[in-house]
Parts: sequence; structure tokens; C-alpha cells
Amino acid sequence: MQNNQKNLNLWQRLRKNYWLSLVFDATLIGMVFIGISFWQARDLLPGDSGVLAPAFNLPDRHGNIVSLEDYRGKRVVVYFFAPWCRVCALSIHNLVDIAASRDPELVIIALGVDYQQADDIWDFADKHDLQMPVLLGSNQQMRDWKIKAFPSYYVLNETGQVISRSVGYSTEVGIRWRARKR
Repeated sequence: MQNNQKNLNLWQRLRKNYWLSLVFDATLIGMVFIGISFWQARDLLPGDSGVLAPAFNLPDRHGNIVSLEDYRGKRVVVYFFAPWCRVCALSIHNLVDIAASRDPELVIIALGVDYQQADDIWDFADKHDLQMPVLLGSNQQMRDWKIKAFPSYYVLNETGQVISRSVGYSTEVGIRWRARKR
């Protein structure tokens, strides 16, 4: 009983100190956020394990077939989105900013999946002024890449191996960090 009272007093003192309380709360929120991120990404292809990304040959809006193989020798961010996804609409602008930086060693590919009609993907691309390759994916790519939530993205190294992955909203800094040269 006395030990519980001691712990309660410590907790009350911690909560009375504004700065300690703020640091504690921020740390707790950060830990919860990191835990949720790891939980969401648990079923994706493993990152940093030498796994080769699944190949694809998919059409762009003009009917040209784009292959993942076309980008060997460059780091690639493959961003899976659904046109109805509000988080995708919020986070796609971070990719637009990265693509606008014109890093010659980094390619960003937006892969639209989970749509009713192909026009849903092209409307999303137009609405968000996507200047990166936007490809029309299918359920096959969702299975191959183990996509179960949106947005999801993978970072591939120059040899096509998965080096990082994430699910949900990512900041520009977060995407750049995962896509950095190692």
C-alpha cells in the first residue's frame, strides 16, 4: 500500500511540472505512433532483407506499358493509392514536392489501385497535378505487393530490392529519409 502511495505522489509531481509533463506526453504519443506504424506495415513485403520487388508491366493513361525494370539503376518509390482514399489525397502532395525536386537518382511511381473505373485514377492524378508516372494497377499488384491499406509505399534500391516500406500518411521528410542512399 505504501509503495502505491509513493508511485502516486511521483506521478502527481510529474503531472504538476509543465515541461516534464509535456515531454512525457510527447514521448508517449511518439511511441504510440511508432507502434501503430510498425503494426500497419507488419504484413508488407519485408524491407532491408534483400527481397526483390515484384515485377510489373502496367499501362499509363496513354496506354504505354511501363515496366518496373525500366527503372533499374535508380532508387524508386512505388506509391500505392486508391482514388477514394482521403489520406492518399493528403499525402500525395509530399510526393509531388519530392518529384518536383528533380533528383535524377530517385524515381517516384504512383500506382492507382482499388478503383471502380480507370477514369477514377486519371481524375485523381489530374486533381493533384501528378507529374510523375501514374500507372493503372490491379488486384494482382495488391496481392503481389501485399497491399491491404492505403496509402502504402515501398522504396527500392538500384537493384530493385525493397529497402523500406510504410503504410499511411508520410511526410516529405519521412519519405526522403526512407529513400536516402545507404
